Amino acid sequence: MLLIFLGTIVTSFYLWGKVQIDFVLRENDRLNLKRQTVQRELDDLRAQVNALKRYERIVDLAKKRGMVPVTTSNLDQLSVDMKGLKTHSSEKELSLRYAGMGLMSTGQKSK
Repeated sequence: MLLIFLGTIVTSFYLWGKVQIDFVLRENDRLNLKRQTVQRELDDLRAQVNALKRYERIVDLAKKRGMVPVTTSNLDQLSVDMKGLKTHSSEKELSLRYAGMGLMSTGQKSK
């Protein structure tokens, strides 16, 4: 009688463990499919962002909105209001970064 009772308990634990393992395996498969779906969506979104960030697209949009490219002759015409800026250096030492022009100190002309 005791042997049958112990056999029933061992069998019950075995079956319970088997059910738990099957559940975990199914959950793992489900999560792997979800991960693959999310990865595809992420790749698609990255492709969309890269398409939106394309230089040619930005230039076309800017031109459609009436913007014109800055030339080196136009750089002298740009005015920058330095009032209210807290700096540790004098105004002569301030540097401005122009797109594609590198650093130029105030008082220097672009080449």
